[in-house]
Amino acid sequence: MSRTAKSKKQRLREKRRRQSAKFAARAQQAGSAPERAEKRRKVAQGGGSARGEPLRVDEGRTWHLVTTAPCQMAPALDRLREQGIPTVVPRVEAVGHREGRPYTRRLAMFHRAVFVGVAEEGELRDKVLATRGVGRVLRNPAREDMAPMTIGGGEMAAFVARIGLTEERAPAGFAEGDEVVIATGPFASFPALVEEVLPHGRLKVAVRIFGRATPLECGLADVRPAG
Repeated sequence: MSRTAKSKKQRLREKRRRQSAKFAARAQQAGSAPERAEKRRKVAQGGGSARGEPLRVDEGRTWHLVTTAPCQMAPALDRLREQGIPTVVPRVEAVGHREGRPYTRRLAMFHRAVFVGVAEEGELRDKVLATRGVGRVLRNPAREDMAPMTIGGGEMAAFVARIGLTEERAPAGFAEGDEVVIATGPFASFPALVEEVLPHGRLKVAVRIFGRATPLECGLADVRPAG
């Protein structure tokens, strides 16, 4: 066996040991069953679902619809918010089926498009369109000069209220550190630990396979409480 091949195997073993140690440490930090139940109770008091308070729209701003580059919507949203540019991503609920079980998911209403609010038109050019990951602004074809499509603050607020858009909130029922069991897919019946509660009804868990921790992202319908 070559030295290079041996070193690769050693590195792989060390990586697996670190993952297992991380899994054990998180399980210890999660606390007892009553502590985990208290975490779930606090999450439930925060809203009881993945939806939270109605989204507040800044009616003093002018809103435009811009496109984003492929696989760049989330990074582009982060960069816009860092610059103080408010954003709105309209979403609709859709019911899907996985292994005969229905589940609800929230999908973007417009493909790779997001509403942005600007205080003045210069922000659209100097900040929004200059942001990495942002494509182009949608323009009004009814105008001869093809000016950017403009939506007033009041109209935007009414639109958001009509579709029932809300602030994202952690889904109730699971909290970080909870022990769960994978219910569907190739890892069904394997124990796991909730590492992070994600928006849109998603969970990031560490699945314990042969004593090692394997990261996995799944939906609420894909897991059930352990025990």
